[in-house]
Amino acid sequence: MSKAISKRAAAAPAAVSTKQAAETFTRLYMEAVAGTRSHLVFGAAYEWLGKVLDIGSYGGASAKGEGLKGWIEENCPKVNYKTAHKWYTLAKGIEKELGVPKSTSLYRLLTAKPHELTPREQKIRREIDDAIEGKSAHQLEIFTGIRKEPKLLGDGNQNAKKDLTDDPEAHLANAKLRVEMDASKAVAKLGKLVDNNSVAFLGLKGLRILADELDRLSKRTREILAETAKGAQP
Repeated sequence: MSKAISKRAAAAPAAVSTKQAAETFTRLYMEAVAGTRSHLVFGAAYEWLGKVLDIGSYGGASAKGEGLKGWIEENCPKVNYKTAHKWYTLAKGIEKELGVPKSTSLYRLLTAKPHELTPREQKIRREIDDAIEGKSAHQLEIFTGIRKEPKLLGDGNQNAKKDLTDDPEAHLANAKLRVEMDASKAVAKLGKLVDNNSVAFLGLKGLRILADELDRLSKRTREILAETAKGAQP
């Protein structure tokens, strides 16, 4: 690691020593292997670490010994940098998709105890938890746009996998994933417009139409829920 980087790392706040930061970062990496939420926490910790050490999050795959990459290689040998950066990208994607304020630390949002968060921060954390619930890291990558969503046969994709034609379960799984992603994005975007009062720009007429349509959708969704629950009964 260069002397300049070493000096900046040495200038980290006294409350977090290099050893403490390395131990925390490595522990989060090992935990992240076990679950999707941990992937997100670790990704948020990636940015947090760069700020704590005052070395930013730069340092590409070929930048040997530079920036945060160099620090990780020297102090956290168990951490695979490419995987760590992938989870960082996922965390940034969640921030962008759900509109997490730049002034808000995603790492703090995900790791602080509820009573340590403001009402606004608690609401943001609930939105994040709702968005990631039941989703794999692969699905979240599609949700945030990091990974392209799979095209189904019939989408005009001539190069779609042939085996889906003879594999109804695989086709159904892809269809389910598409619906989950579309529904999650639609709800998140509409929720944001309502929560920050942007829908007020629609005017009285537009708001009445929106309210009526939401009532209709809510009623129909509950009917489908009842039908699905009834069909699932043994």
